[in-house]
Amino acid sequence: MIDPAPLFRLLYQHVRTQANLPGLTPRPLASKELRGGTSEFVITAGQDSPGGGWGSGGLLVPRAYQGYIAVHYAAETDQSKTFKDEAAVFRALTSFDRLPDVQGNPAFRGLGGAPSNWFLNPVPVEAGLPPVLTLAFDFTLEVDLTITETP
Repeated sequence: MIDPAPLFRLLYQHVRTQANLPGLTPRPLASKELRGGTSEFVITAGQDSPGGGWGSGGLLVPRAYQGYIAVHYAAETDQSKTFKDEAAVFRALTSFDRLPDVQGNPAFRGLGGAPSNWFLNPVPVEAGLPPVLTLAFDFTLEVDLTITETP
């Protein structure tokens, strides 16, 4: 795999549909956009993973891409109202590796755990808006990138 974007898109679409988050935005939201009812899917970093080396297809470079999914609620939301979303996003993340397109992709190495946390998010205050209750999931998508030499 030269480009990990197809796996990112597949993960985004899977979470969006399986967790019933039709407004899931595939980018970080600005402080003025953080409101109850919004959600975001973000890749935050990439780093080398152990292994790799030269093969017949080129240089194999294992990479781990970190990201998060955040679902935002009005600050006064009773936290018990968020548990259904927490379970739905968790199920979507942990079932990703069972998708036929993922199982059939030799570059897919794995999707790490899916820890979640809740916090009162003060970022919207920067834009003059009230804080929001945020439910955030961290994930790591591991892939094998291939670097080929061109003539």
